[in-house]
Amino acid sequence: EMIEFVRAAEGSAGLVLNAGAWTHSSSGLREAVRELRIPVIEVHLSNVYARESFRRRSVVEDLVAGKILGFGKESYLLAVRAIDALRKRSTEAK
Repeated sequence: EMIEFVRAAEGSAGLVLNAGAWTHSSSGLREAVRELRIPVIEVHLSNVYARESFRRRSVVEDLVAGKILGFGKESYLLAVRAIDALRKRSTEAK
């Protein structure tokens, strides 16, 4: 279901991705994100670097445009703003 959701995002302005437990080990998630041609912002509600070490690993961190973490539910709004800024920057560069 998560992978189908990610793939369905193609064609939209961007994807705010909070993959939860999938973040650490899902090769399917990695492939789905790799296929996207839209900006992806990885979101974590908590600061994963202040938690257990296994939470610091992300299978998509080298594929995403950015990562926002530690701001609770405000992280989602920050991610949407980041996607908007990336799209504006891309439009201005053309």
